Amino acid sequence: MISALMALAFGTYAQRGARKDVKPEERAQKSAEKMKEELGLSEEQYQKVLSLHEIRSAKMEQRHEEMMSRREEMKAERDTYQRELKGILTAEQYASLEAKREERKEQFKKHRLERRDGGGHHRK
Repeated sequence: MISALMALAFGTYAQRGARKDVKPEERAQKSAEKMKEELGLSEEQYQKVLSLHEIRSAKMEQRHEEMMSRREEMKAERDTYQRELKGILTAEQYASLEAKREERKEQFKKHRLERRDGGGHHRK
């Protein structure tokens, strides 16, 4: 039941664009208020749900920040690798490598679209 309540509460606010403009405390309050309205929570239940949402929102915000930081580190490492690789390869070799990467990228996109549209192989 708690899982269902959490899904209900956070489902509405899981939109990516809304995350940047709303503080975790505000997000917790809005979702708790929505649950209070939709489920007819008592004041005691509302306060408990609000507390639970505040804790979860703070943890999720921290994880999001950690993930973004890690993403930036990985990008910096990738950029350094590419610069060093470019210094090792000839211009022609590097261009060939880039062309092959683009090819693989397009094949991956095509494969992903096929799977999404019901084609391709599905694991069960």
